[in-house]
Amino acid sequence: MIKNLYGAQKKIIKYFLLLIYLFSLLYLSGWFNLNKEIPINLDELAWVQDSQVFEWRLNQDWENFSWSEVEKSGWMSHDFRLFDQPHFVKYVYGYIFTIKNTQPWLTKKQQEKNYLQFTQQYLSGKIRVYENNSKEIFGINTIKAIFLARKINTLVGIGFITIITIFLARQFSINQSLMVSFLIITNPIFQYNFNIATADSISMFFILITLLLFYSIFKKNKYKKVTLILSSITSAIATSSKINGWILIIISISVIMMIEKDAKKMLKKLFSWLSLFIGFYIYLQPELWNYPISGFIRYFSQRIIQQMRFEIDSQSLNIFSYHYWLLKLYLGSKNEFLYLIKVGMLFFNSLLILRKIRLFLMLSFKKIKEKINNFLKNNYLVLLIFLLIWIIIFLYAKIGFERYAMWPLIVIFVISSRLIEKLFHQTLFFWKKP
Repeated sequence: MIKNLYGAQKKIIKYFLLLIYLFSLLYLSGWFNLNKEIPINLDELAWVQDSQVFEWRLNQDWENFSWSEVEKSGWMSHDFRLFDQPHFVKYVYGYIFTIKNTQPWLTKKQQEKNYLQFTQQYLSGKIRVYENNSKEIFGINTIKAIFLARKINTLVGIGFITIITIFLARQFSINQSLMVSFLIITNPIFQYNFNIATADSISMFFILITLLLFYSIFKKNKYKKVTLILSSITSAIATSSKINGWILIIISISVIMMIEKDAKKMLKKLFSWLSLFIGFYIYLQPELWNYPISGFIRYFSQRIIQQMRFEIDSQSLNIFSYHYWLLKLYLGSKNEFLYLIKVGMLFFNSLLILRKIRLFLMLSFKKIKEKINNFLKNNYLVLLIFLLIWIIIFLYAKIGFERYAMWPLIVIFVISSRLIEKLFHQTLFFWKKP
């Protein structure tokens, strides 16, 4: 009893110190002021204006969710706005704007002006929320709405970092969690995208929650009904936040296939999960209620055309330049001291990788073949799924938008911290040897 109490006390102290470290790092990096300091990104205009869908839903104005059969429509048209981004984040923003009485869509003239300014993009990154002329240019309610939405994202972003830090500390090691949280908090891409009024913060939060649910299923090697229902709902919310949530279907199918050996039970669980997921997703997207199939076709075709335009207008990275780009983003820092720490971390990663390669090459061909076969025998399915997801992300992110690199960077941060910890353990073991 005393032993258990002492163990629980140690855990509480450990996580308490971890949270002190986390919030000290957030404070020292200026995270809590970023939502005031970052200049307005004109993507924020679209997100806060499109949050009007909450009011439509609240007032049951279902006719506003109807769309025409005309395939080509301008960016500012009703049809395009309806399918441009899914709705969950807009509901969150719309609810907050309504209770705070800061709806930016009340003045139609200003709303049209803001949409036009978004398409022109010439003011993006030039005006801050607290500057006097910002209210004149975008409207008082729009500026208030952007600042409110930014506060929500800052809070959700901190929640994301806290959850991933505690998860890594609990499941792997405290050192790994310290390094990963350091890399996220000091990275300019996360500092920026977790503190502006877009969907990345909320989308990543719900993807993380879903991945943790999948991890618990995989670790326990069984699928509980509650977990199945929860994972389908969080997947639908993540997908209704941003299009990248659709990748969770691949992960869910893979987890069910790995856990359930009986073919009938596996198909039953797959059908149940997919039915719940699609049902809840459609519930969040009223434009799909009457014509779900043609609605899905419209949504994906519009997103694909948009992606093709991005590829024409921006850089298109090949497989090598993409990974070099990720490496540069990994090192991203706001000052030289942080940059040098990350260069050092990368150096330690390289040392361990080179050491592993050297030891591997010292083996005979027979031993190498045996090791590869053993690895593939135990991990081939996980490796295959990982490579498939990585390739899908590459095809999506190769246009070079930094926000598309956030999940690949999280994976690199986790792998990097794991390698560093391994290297230090091996070095300490070598020093302790008599």
